[in-house]
Amino acid sequence: MPTLNPDTSIHQEIVLVDKTPITVFEYSTIRRGDIVTVRSIDERSQVVVKRVTALAGDKVVRRGTKEVTVIPEGYMWIEGDESFRSRDSNAYGPVPMGLLHGRVVAILWPFNRFGPLRDNRKGT
Repeated sequence: MPTLNPDTSIHQEIVLVDKTPITVFEYSTIRRGDIVTVRSIDERSQVVVKRVTALAGDKVVRRGTKEVTVIPEGYMWIEGDESFRSRDSNAYGPVPMGLLHGRVVAILWPFNRFGPLRDNRKGT
């Protein structure tokens, strides 16, 4: 599982994921800044942890390029907190909301980080 902290930590977190079924109606509850689990674009049997950075209608500039992408309806832009080693929307573009698996709500391990996630969400 990817680390949630943007440093070179070799420690992996164990997190609590709210996997309450997310339907088309509830996609509107996903916000920028949410940390979510999604089915991997590369390997559908795997689930990855990423941060939602853009939603439908937002414009995003792909890291390392000047290419502007407008996020289509029903899609989101997700990024890893460690950009230097994350495979994310910068590599494969907007991700369908249908790949959402859950929302990370707390860190369980390591104990020094135990507790609910801070609400880092931006916008609506």
